[in-house]
Amino acid sequence: MQNQENTAPEADKEEVKEEKVEQPTADTETQEEAPQMRTDEIVEVEWEDVEQLYRINTYSKQVESQLADVCLRYEKAKQTLLSRLSECETFLFNSGTSLKDSHGIDPNLTYELKLPKQEGEKAFFLRKDA
Repeated sequence: MQNQENTAPEADKEEVKEEKVEQPTADTETQEEAPQMRTDEIVEVEWEDVEQLYRINTYSKQVESQLADVCLRYEKAKQTLLSRLSECETFLFNSGTSLKDSHGIDPNLTYELKLPKQEGEKAFFLRKDA
C-alpha cells in the first residue's frame, strides 16, 4: 500500500510537469490565435450558427407586421372621427345660417351665434363689426 500511495503523488507531479511543458509560449499563442482570413466568394454558414438570427429575424418581421396593422387601424379610426367632426361642423354652420335667416338678420352683416352655457338658457347673435 505504501507503494501505491507514493506512486500516486509522483504521477500527479508528472502530469503537472507535462502541462507546463505543453503550454505554448507567447509567440506560439499569437501564431495560433491568428485566424486564417477567408477570401472565398461564397462562405457557407451552418444552420446551428444562424438559427437564432433566423428566428429573431422572423419574429422581427411579425412585430413589424403587427405594428403596420395597428397603424392602419389607427389611421382608419382617425379618418372616421375626422369625418364625423367635419359633418358636425357643417351641420352647425348650416343650422346657424338657417337660424340667422329665420330671425330676419341682414345676410350682408357678420354675426356670431353665442350658444347658452347651460341647458334652458337663451342664445343670442352678436354682430361682428369689421
